[in-house]
Amino acid sequence: MTTMLPRSTFMLVAVLVHVACAQATWTNRTPSAGPCPDRTATYADVLTTGDILAFGRYDRMNSRFTNETWVLRNGVWQQLQPSIAPSPRIRAAMAFDLALNHVVLFGGFDGTSSGLNDTWLWDGHSWREVLPPNRPPGRGQPGLAFDPRLGRMLLCDGRGAETWSFDGLDWRLEHSGYPLYDSNTHMLTDWANEEVLRIDGDYRGLRVVTWTSGQWSWYTWIPEVPMRQGFAATFDWTRGRIILFGGENAGGTPLNQTWEGNSRGWQRVATQVSPPALYLGKLAYSASLGATVLVEGEAPGTAFLDTWLLATPHPASTTTIAHGCAPSAPWLHTGGRWDLPWQGERFELRLDSATGGALAGPAWMWIGTSSTSWGGRPLPLDLLPLGVGGCSLSIRPEVLGPIGSTQQRLLWSIVLPTDPALRGLEFFTQALAASGPATSPILELSNAMGCRIGVW
Repeated sequence: MTTMLPRSTFMLVAVLVHVACAQATWTNRTPSAGPCPDRTATYADVLTTGDILAFGRYDRMNSRFTNETWVLRNGVWQQLQPSIAPSPRIRAAMAFDLALNHVVLFGGFDGTSSGLNDTWLWDGHSWREVLPPNRPPGRGQPGLAFDPRLGRMLLCDGRGAETWSFDGLDWRLEHSGYPLYDSNTHMLTDWANEEVLRIDGDYRGLRVVTWTSGQWSWYTWIPEVPMRQGFAATFDWTRGRIILFGGENAGGTPLNQTWEGNSRGWQRVATQVSPPALYLGKLAYSASLGATVLVEGEAPGTAFLDTWLLATPHPASTTTIAHGCAPSAPWLHTGGRWDLPWQGERFELRLDSATGGALAGPAWMWIGTSSTSWGGRPLPLDLLPLGVGGCSLSIRPEVLGPIGSTQQRLLWSIVLPTDPALRGLEFFTQALAASGPATSPILELSNAMGCRIGVW
């Protein structure tokens, strides 16, 4: 059941707890962030530290390859001096391995061969080489992404039509044969949907293939995004979606549009400020900044070395509030990490039994504006003396609505209005479930949820 609550209900809440905020926008951090590596470097998220790692580049002034290690740490680029590092190169593959909690680096070009095939791990502070018994052939600019379902790193392309996986000790050939793609292809992990995607653009448009059950699906077109090549892409952990920026159209004109989406659909992000139109930029996500970071890029006659951040000052969030909950209390929760209350989008909460199964009886949802007091009394309140079990009352109950049932699951769903007065608003929810005979039902309160409306 999807519920569009009356605008007046949300405006009442907005009047009681009003927080003004702006939407997502790009910010140029170069003046305060310090120098950025050259545009031939390779970048990767470091989820354990929140940094962005950059490695290698071509030093045009001295006509040489380098093995410089840089990190964007707390918004500032720092060049590190590790005692051990991979040899100088450009266009290596790097990605974060969630099973190993390390960044994996493979291959690249060093100007003396068709491609390197060594493997290195970065733990956030130092490099360590791995000497696997088996390894893919040498290649430069391959695609590398972690497969959450397989629990291994995947390597594809760069040269040849093979897909390999890495478990931290050895490489294994997973699949031979692959649709023809070029160096404009982006291989990345859609963490929200636990998929590995490859996104490519040519004169006909953008297309995507998905790694499924040990093989690549045939490509499908992305009709929402106009044709472009040389765009940048990464997964944004704030939004739970892939961010795409820039590129050039069929006429060679640089673009400065920002898009977001996944294999289920794409939409343009209307930001207040945007980086200049460019192609061949690099995107990565900084967990410490809560932002997607754009570096490098080119336009005819111009090379950009700026550092841009894409973020919202008020991201959507949820918190679980549980006071005095009995073992039998029903449980209120979101469907997943990225099921969050974004303005203009559908927000859902699920109500399950204490064991995780479906609840048989009817249920209702309370909405309130406080989790600290109600009617002059401090929260939480134990309602067991009134015959209501489960958890203690943890919110101020102001608006009551039924919870619908879909596919044997109790589901409460709201389409959050786009009214500017609601941006950054925090509201609270708590469910009341009934079981047993209608003549003498057993009433139980669930845990509560704190929900902050984000704007993007």
